[in-house]
Amino acid sequence: MEVDEPTLPSLPVPDEVPAFTTYLPGERKRSRGYYGPPPPSPGMSSSSDPAYFSSDDDPALDNYLQGRRKRRYVGSWFDQVPASSDSVMGDDADPGPSSNPRHKRHLKRQPDSGVWVGQDAATDTDGDIDLPPLAARLPLSLPTVRCIPKLSSEEQRAQNVVLACVDDGREDVDLSQMGLASIADSVIEPLASLTPIPIVEKDVPFAPRDPNLKIFLGNNQLSRFPRALLDLQHLTVLSLRSNKLTELPPAIAKLKNLTTLNIANNRLRHLPGELIDLMESAIGLHTLNIHPNPFFQPKHRRYFLDDDLMQHKYEYRTRGRGIHGFLVDRDRGENFTLFTTALRARTPVQFSNSAGHVLSKFIFPDIAQRLTDSSKQLETEDFGSLAIPQTVKQHLESLGESKRSFQPKGPSSLLATAMRIAARSHDAESLPNLLKSDGCPSHLADPLARAIVVGKMGGQHCTVCKRETLCPVTEWIEFREIRNTTVEKTTSVEGQTKARIRHRNISGREDEAWVPFLRRGCSWACTPNVLDSSE
Repeated sequence: MEVDEPTLPSLPVPDEVPAFTTYLPGERKRSRGYYGPPPPSPGMSSSSDPAYFSSDDDPALDNYLQGRRKRRYVGSWFDQVPASSDSVMGDDADPGPSSNPRHKRHLKRQPDSGVWVGQDAATDTDGDIDLPPLAARLPLSLPTVRCIPKLSSEEQRAQNVVLACVDDGREDVDLSQMGLASIADSVIEPLASLTPIPIVEKDVPFAPRDPNLKIFLGNNQLSRFPRALLDLQHLTVLSLRSNKLTELPPAIAKLKNLTTLNIANNRLRHLPGELIDLMESAIGLHTLNIHPNPFFQPKHRRYFLDDDLMQHKYEYRTRGRGIHGFLVDRDRGENFTLFTTALRARTPVQFSNSAGHVLSKFIFPDIAQRLTDSSKQLETEDFGSLAIPQTVKQHLESLGESKRSFQPKGPSSLLATAMRIAARSHDAESLPNLLKSDGCPSHLADPLARAIVVGKMGGQHCTVCKRETLCPVTEWIEFREIRNTTVEKTTSVEGQTKARIRHRNISGREDEAWVPFLRRGCSWACTPNVLDSSE
């Protein structure tokens, strides 16, 4: 019995037989024929074989209950068009882009859903959605353009000196006697990238070193401490002698490598308490010139503290650090010398609210007030007492007894958080004026203006809890003696290390012996510790 040779199914008969083919329907073999002009075809088909292709990407293929057939295409694989309008079943037919134009999607809002959805007959499209623009709830202001301040002729001369030092690698920057009333940050900032000239010696491997910047700004007219100096990590010598400075920023403690500071012959009324930490830091100051200056002085020296044990208790309970804490932090060999301070007296605490209104009887003289011999003398208070206003006392009693904690987490209040964020914004300088123009009360605009100034100068921290505060509510002054302390370490046979400490006052005049240091607190609970003589 002969078995027929299996054959492939015949190809479907096209509607029109191309002129360049010679095969007929039913023939299995395709022979070479002549090439005539190709018939017009949809698109730009470049294939000489108008083969038929089938596609399985039809969504109707997932329908297993109803009949289906594949979608057929004619043309090359990269330029296919549907063979006919009935190449697929039912409503899934896609005769081509020209016969079924895409409809514009119409959107309507469902009141119960709150979102925009399309109609049932709409097709999903990413474009062609026309929605009316929403009206702005707030008036939109024009974008602010930050103008670069124009440098004065004196600042331009100082800038030329700074750039010359950076180009030559010189570490001594002399900007004294230039008549500078102010100095922009852009003038000093290039010093942060200064690379010193390396020292090349024979048979010594080359190694880069950090610069030792020495900046001299004496005999000018500066009324504010240049903020850009606080960013110079390798600043070792700073001279601001004979200017018009009224205060030093608390952020001066960031200059950890500073060894020489000259601030004599200015208009300073007090020094920041953070300067004590700088003197007792790992490197410490070797040279400190602070006189003459119109410093505050105690009116009387009735409350005098000369007991080392009581000083240690006060320092530890107020600052969380004893009077000999520098012995633990320093590692400079057996013998070293540094500046230390000895507490002698303090003023009463000035209590104020968040708006800056003073609540206590004791008030510091206004910074704009010209000091006289009598106005620069301040009252002192016994270390065993603390005068608290009645309003503050009631508030503290309502809070109940709470333990004093050092370095707590989080801001002290919501207002302090808002002030800190506003002071760090790009448009911080214009915020106080905007608040006042919008009718904002002065008890918010004025503290914000002060917070912006403090934020520009590097910020400040609470003396007691070490929390960042831009608007302190407690302030007091501690009068201290600055001493030159020499430490000699000896090791006994048993291996115990002992330290011999010797002090010498740096000022011989009585009116310059006690130097005022300003302390700040972020809350009414952050106050100096009250000593009990019975302890």
